[in-house]
Amino acid sequence: MAVRDENFDLAKQIKDTIDRLNSIGQQLTTLEEQKRLAISSEDFDAAKGLKIQIESLRQSAFHPAAAAQ
Repeated sequence: MAVRDENFDLAKQIKDTIDRLNSIGQQLTTLEEQKRLAISSEDFDAAKGLKIQIESLRQSAFHPAAAAQ
């Protein structure tokens, strides 16, 4: 719709948001797998650190301005 209406600034913003969320999704997948492996090897300190990273990354997906600060 943004392109059809020739609102190219909005179209770029939407594309950038989609790209950012795709990247975050890939990072979350990797971190979740690392956490699963840490738990299975009973490395609970690593699992805890990964959990914190995952929570932080999820927050940045919903509040990108806060993550940039």
